[in-house]
Amino acid sequence: MMKMNKNKTIIVIILLSILCILLLGFMISVMCGVLPIWKFNFGTTKVSDALAFEEVYDTSFQTIDIDVSFGNIEVLPSNDSQVHVAIYSDYRLFDVNDTKSSLAIIFSEKEGFHFSFPKSRDLVRIYLPDTSNIKVLLTTDLGDVKVDDFPNTSFDITADLGDISVGQADVLSVDSDLGDVSIGEVCDLTVKSDQGNIEVTKVSEKVSIDTDLGDISIEELNLIKDSKIVLSLGDLEITNITNAYVDSTTDLGTVDIKNNNREAPYVLTVENDLGDVKIG
Repeated sequence: MMKMNKNKTIIVIILLSILCILLLGFMISVMCGVLPIWKFNFGTTKVSDALAFEEVYDTSFQTIDIDVSFGNIEVLPSNDSQVHVAIYSDYRLFDVNDTKSSLAIIFSEKEGFHFSFPKSRDLVRIYLPDTSNIKVLLTTDLGDVKVDDFPNTSFDITADLGDISVGQADVLSVDSDLGDVSIGEVCDLTVKSDQGNIEVTKVSEKVSIDTDLGDISIEELNLIKDSKIVLSLGDLEITNITNAYVDSTTDLGTVDIKNNNREAPYVLTVENDLGDVKIG
């Protein structure tokens, strides 16, 4: 009797395992669009080529706010003193509002997107004079953000799922849930990242970075204010640091700091739960 019960248990386990494998395969097929039941296409990188809006503005905006649900954002230098806007979208679910001092482009979510993601991403492409001294807010729920070189412009970027790339900025604030962050040269840098690697070429004034999972790499760091970098899980490497003493601790990992100057006028505080710290 015990042997028969044991055989039944083994058969049930095998059947449940097969059922789990079939269910997993079914879910993956649906999400990838192989099965057209809900036409899932999660995370598509295809960008719409349908030009839905185009405008040129002579007004000198103080703020520009772009909020995209499912799409990419690109900020590029214009070849004149005007602001150029081009929106590519297959769904045209957005509002554009402008005043003398501000421009806002806000996308709304298509009904049913919770269960059926669109087959193409929207794209907002904006051209600014590279000398623009304005505040730009960029938000995307799912999509990449790319910003060219704007040494006098302040950017506030939020991305739930997507990579962020910035060439040059004056003040830059980044909030990323999942995705890599690549930054060129900035004066004042603030980054909050849940998961993803962070690469920075140069920071010339102040840095504040807080990351849960991912490595941080900074080529050149020159401080004129006290700064702080916090990592939960990941390695930190700074190639060259000037004008700062490094106060670093790690719970599990190695700390290697070359030519640490206690007489420096500013302090870089580094806290790492799990990972190595290498500076200099």
